[in-house]
Amino acid sequence: SSPMDTVTERRMAIAMALMGGLGIIHHNCTPEFQADEVRKVKKFEQGFILDPVVLSSHHTISDVKKVKEVYGFSGVAITDSGELGGKLLGMVTSRDIDFVEDFGQHISEVMTPREKLVTAKHGTSLSEANRILQASKKGKLPIVNEEDELVGLISRTDLKKNREYPFASKDHNKQLLVGAAISTHDKDKARLELLVQAGVDVVILVCVALLSSSCSSRPRASLGYFPSCFGTSWSPVERCPWLGRASYTGPNTSHSVSHGYPRTLR
Repeated sequence: SSPMDTVTERRMAIAMALMGGLGIIHHNCTPEFQADEVRKVKKFEQGFILDPVVLSSHHTISDVKKVKEVYGFSGVAITDSGELGGKLLGMVTSRDIDFVEDFGQHISEVMTPREKLVTAKHGTSLSEANRILQASKKGKLPIVNEEDELVGLISRTDLKKNREYPFASKDHNKQLLVGAAISTHDKDKARLELLVQAGVDVVILVCVALLSSSCSSRPRASLGYFPSCFGTSWSPVERCPWLGRASYTGPNTSHSVSHGYPRTLR
């Protein structure tokens, strides 16, 4: 979908990916907002959630409310450290806090404790974890290691989405694919860094005037900034001449760098 502020933000990107397409988040916004939109798409539907939102028992219900505002869900794992890798203490969901009026209460007072949770061991296959979740009729399935430390999570809602959208565009972690646009200006290097941290799959370089020096140099520079994201196992100039010199192809051209194979989109 087009990287325009009137066309593609997270809702369009999610809809496109669920139907087997790819949404490109526009860059007519702050870098932080754009990266956050990418992050929300990546967290929308997943198999194993490898970076779940985690809180500690010392956090309050107000903190859970903030999680819901930012990510759109309130099912949160609780560990002793408040981080992934900490010892699992419990889970808190919307059912635990829906009718609580004192948002200053500690999570430990309302969460489902560890002894009442159904979990799966680290190394369990996705299909087996899905069967455990279905049999338990729970909303979330924490994945723990031999020391009972949290290493991942699976959500029941994701199972339903998998069934309803069998042709969705996903990466190897079963997360929806999403792209983002950046300009060719030097200041967007910081934007690119935030997008990579958020998990962006495809980056579109938008050039309004291809004859400008930034349009010919930025693709090469972007490859240098993040070689693991764009791939450097080939010579950019040999594989794609426009990386080394500008050639006019129209008044409004976008350069796309995706999985190490740049191409010109018209």
